[in-house]
Amino acid sequence: MTFNDTIGKKWNVIPMAIFSRRILQRILDENRQFLSQKTIQEQLRKLNRCDIHSLAVEWEVSILNILSKIGKLQYEKAFKGTKKPDVHFESEHIVPFIADITAVSDRDSDKENPRDYLYECIRNYFKKKSLSINGLLVELNGKRVGDYGDQKVKLNLPDKSQLPAFVRKHFASVIKDIKTNPQSSFNTIVGDENIKMKVSYRPGNFASIGGGLDYTVPYSLRRNPVFNALKAKAKKLKQCAFDGPAGVFLCDSDCYGLHMHSRSIGGFVIEDIIAEAFRLFSTLSFIVVLTIEEKHYACSIKDTRCINGICHLSKMAKFPLDETFRNELDTIYSLFPTPCATPGNAFQMLKSQNHKGYSFLGGGTTSESEYEITIPSRALTEILAGSLNYYGVTKDKKDPLSCIAWMKDFFRSQLAVGGMITEISLIKCPDEDDDWIKIKYDPINLAIWKYI
Repeated sequence: MTFNDTIGKKWNVIPMAIFSRRILQRILDENRQFLSQKTIQEQLRKLNRCDIHSLAVEWEVSILNILSKIGKLQYEKAFKGTKKPDVHFESEHIVPFIADITAVSDRDSDKENPRDYLYECIRNYFKKKSLSINGLLVELNGKRVGDYGDQKVKLNLPDKSQLPAFVRKHFASVIKDIKTNPQSSFNTIVGDENIKMKVSYRPGNFASIGGGLDYTVPYSLRRNPVFNALKAKAKKLKQCAFDGPAGVFLCDSDCYGLHMHSRSIGGFVIEDIIAEAFRLFSTLSFIVVLTIEEKHYACSIKDTRCINGICHLSKMAKFPLDETFRNELDTIYSLFPTPCATPGNAFQMLKSQNHKGYSFLGGGTTSESEYEITIPSRALTEILAGSLNYYGVTKDKKDPLSCIAWMKDFFRSQLAVGGMITEISLIKCPDEDDDWIKIKYDPINLAIWKYI
């Protein structure tokens, strides 16, 4: 049974997140060469959970796929111990090693500090009152709990269940002030005797919401998501009882600590946390940190993303490694497929339950002759299905959706002159979740047509 058969019959549809659905499909099909059907099905089941664990599986299947192409890979091979590692790898260039793959996020910290849910409640409340949050800044109070060097941030917020009521009660005055004087800036304090927030409003400013103490900054070497993951994996790898080097592929599932390379006051960077793990766990010979870097451009140039990797070696390990090992692992970073989203955006996409894939909607071109149009395949499908509306209804009027209204104008102009389609071609984008459709029309002689 092929991956496509599995998708169509049992798994229905695979969600996209960090990588496109097409990339995941290709990876999983290739992984069938060295993974059992049971393992593939379990990975698919986790992918279809559409939660933070789905991101971890994307990292796992992609790393397994890449390692299988540069050496001999065995998945969950049994040794003398009670545990099985994710990876046993052999190559003619470096010594054999075992490794586990893990992805870290700030989700546990998010639960302790429901800041994002507060912002969501504010957005929903403003939307209900027909207001944009543009220009609104909400700064939260908080404090560091614990001894210096071993602290965690606790924001001063109500319990999550109380946040909607808190917003309705204390942001009503903010709504009133904005509606009364929409062009006036102001600063105010909202809340009660226990919880206070500073709120600023600057009309015309597109920056909005969010400010204050950041709870995702590691203020403790050991009480943070990165160290917790390394500690758990060091324990498991030790229980594998493998007579050789062991390491961890530490992947980003939206964890701020993995990106910390500049020290803040009292905070620790990723290198500090890894050094602490090496000091405490001699089982760990290496740690590979994998993150996604996104570059933003002006002038409507499309944002780009790539995989960044850094291999850290331990001098205190039971089986220390040399630069030859690092150089060999450094070759894998360029073999990763191009990500479609950062982990944070990917997680939001999973929560939205939108599994159609990343569309090119909003893109497209017309030729200078005005008889040729290139549009996203997804857009054409939605037009034919009747689910793509050219006009969005607002409270006051109908406004054309600029990203697609020009398509309707083009087709109308062809219809008006009796244009006939002469050619339709598909421009494939193998690593994307959308393709381009090029449609050519017969160039009508307008000098004759206008006298008909």
